[in-house]
Amino acid sequence: MLRIIMGVLVCCISLTGYFMIIPSKAPAAAGWIDYYKIDFEKRTPQNQALYDQRNDKLWKHEIGFINMKDTGYSRIENVVVENGMLKILGKKEWVVNANYNLGAVNPFKRKKFADYSTGSIIFRPAFQYGKVEIVARTPKGLGISPQIWLFVPDEQQYGYGEIDIMEYFGNLDLHTAYSTLHYGPSWRRLEHTSQKTVIPDFEETWHTYRLEWLPNLIAIYIDDKLVLSENPDIAKKGGFDPLRQPMQLRLSMSLGNKTIGPVEETELPAEFAIKSIHIWKLRGYE
Repeated sequence: MLRIIMGVLVCCISLTGYFMIIPSKAPAAAGWIDYYKIDFEKRTPQNQALYDQRNDKLWKHEIGFINMKDTGYSRIENVVVENGMLKILGKKEWVVNANYNLGAVNPFKRKKFADYSTGSIIFRPAFQYGKVEIVARTPKGLGISPQIWLFVPDEQQYGYGEIDIMEYFGNLDLHTAYSTLHYGPSWRRLEHTSQKTVIPDFEETWHTYRLEWLPNLIAIYIDDKLVLSENPDIAKKGGFDPLRQPMQLRLSMSLGNKTIGPVEETELPAEFAIKSIHIWKLRGYE
């Protein structure tokens, strides 16, 4: 768990990209407690030593076919920090499946190679209620789907809950961001509440995505415009309350599946870029 000491967030970074923890200068708004902040543009010689540390206590790099429907294979090498940005890269390349098992029940474990590579990272500390603000730039192209989302890691105990702050489906609606709540007793039995936001210059431009998650409200904003507002009660059924459980933040990019269609290879390599990540906890739920 992160600790705040004299207004400075302490703890380190990842396996391959280098994540700098920086002081939080602005006072937290009433009810919000600064928890984690990283600005990839602020890279100074004084902090260079932090970039050389390889510490995966905060961020987990996923490896393999993360989404059962995707053709993209997640690799550590596809998450990098350069030019003041965290980048998740989608590439056309032949990748050996490290989880290959011809006798496996899972069809993706029976697949020896992947045609595309991508990246996916998870913020390891789960938190219940808070505010998340991320400045990001999405790529364009059919079959390319960047995502900023929170999910319940232990669905057997709590049911499955998911808060998709932003998801892009280039083949469904150009210039459109989807914000969605998924909830149910398991990920196989889900209900959905979704809103889509049309933004004329959406692809390949910077936008600010914000989630405010409270016991009685889930609110998602894009560039300070409220795009989705719901009470977590909508998911409370049969003894499960999945939208009020601790969740983890995931940043990822899918390549090719039944929902987003085949990959438009002329748009590869694709780059899902993140300029900054800021997480607050709700006072009383630290």
